[in-house]
Order: sequence, then structure tokens, then C-alpha cells
Amino acid sequence: MPDRHSDFYWENMVVQVEDTLFHVPRHGFAQSEAFRDMFRLPAPKNGKGVEGQSDDHPIVLEGYKVKDFESFLKLLYPSMESGISGLAMTKEEWVGALKLATIWQMDKARGYAITKLMSMKDIRPAEAVNLAREYRISNWLLPALIDLAINRHELEDDGIEALVGLKTAFILRGIYLRANGGRPRTCAMVQEQFKEELIEIGAIEKDAAAAVNLPLPRANRYKRSRHVYAYSSSDDDLN
Repeated sequence: MPDRHSDFYWENMVVQVEDTLFHVPRHGFAQSEAFRDMFRLPAPKNGKGVEGQSDDHPIVLEGYKVKDFESFLKLLYPSMESGISGLAMTKEEWVGALKLATIWQMDKARGYAITKLMSMKDIRPAEAVNLAREYRISNWLLPALIDLAINRHELEDDGIEALVGLKTAFILRGIYLRANGGRPRTCAMVQEQFKEELIEIGAIEKDAAAAVNLPLPRANRYKRSRHVYAYSSSDDDLN
């Protein structure tokens, strides 16, 4: 009996999402502890087929969307022509891939989806705040809140509450009026107002939050900010 190759003997599985069946390699999903545990389950003793081994007995992923699963598979199994760096997916597709990578705790796939989303120029500050909160992107939340707090046009958008919530929108509008649009003061005020959330998500350290205590200037409601949201990984850019 020949031996199975340790790297290139791939088992496939059948997965059902909504009303669609997918026949995909198992090895990519083994990055997730949830799937690894599923793969270790013994075969049922009632004579039924093992889940995932046929169209009649698929692994049923309830509560997921086909479009999100398709996006996730594109990330997990990129084509030879495009490679992972050449994947051409829309913002919505990358968010769908990020959603599943986060749920299934696939850190590499999640990290790449975040990197691609960071590089997109059409993500508004309010969208970035929403994504950072929903998918716990710690190094996105603070710069996104700051960018939103100095952007009058964004703050006046009627749809902002749907993305960040009424309370956050109210706080950020107040910061805009009190900080005169200045980025260093805005940064300090955002850290002060959102310090518990920022600490909890890992965006700032406790010691850094405790040091923030600046007096508030008089409001200038006519000061206009021209800042356009762009992610920066450097803390110096926030001062």
C-alpha cells in the first residue's frame, strides 16, 4: 500500500451554505480550531455517511450567506493566475471574507482581509469605525474616530448614526466643536471620551489613557476640516 504524501494528499469536503453545495479542500479550513475539532469527530454508528463526504451528507453551515462564503473561498484558495496579492475583490467581498475569517478565528486570512481593506481609498471614517468595532480591528478604531471627529462633512451626514450609533455621533460632533478642528487636541479628546472602549479593544494602553487630560477650548462651529480618511499605522500621525 503506497504512503500518502504528507503535504500533497488533500481530502475534500462538501459544504452546504443556504441552498448551494461547495466541494472544497479540507486543508485550508484546518487553520480553524472549530473545523479541526469537527474533522476529529468519529464516524456515526447509525450507518449514516460522515458529514462532508458526499452531496447527500454535507457539512451544513447555518446562518451564513453564499456571497460571504464565496468571498472567503477566493481568499482561502486564490487562483494560480492572481495569487493572493492579486485578488480583485470589492469592498463588500473583502468585508464578507473578513467576517468569516473572524468568526472561524483564521488569523492569517483575517489579517490579509484587514490589510486589503486598509488599502482602499473609498472607506469613509464612519465605515471604518463600524468595521473596527464589529470585527475588533484594534489599530483601526482610534484613527477612524479621530478622522471622523475632524471631518465636518462626515459629521453632518444624516447616515452617520446608522454606522456609529447615536451616542458616538453626538460625542464626536461635540468634540469637533470644542477642538476647533485641531488634530492633536482632537486626538486627546477622542482618547478621553472613548478610553474604556479603546482599552478594551487593545487600541491604547491603560497608562496612555490615564495621561489624557486637556482643557477644552471654546467652540468654533464654523471651522471646516478638509481631512480625508486614510489609515496610518504610525502613532506619530495622530499627534
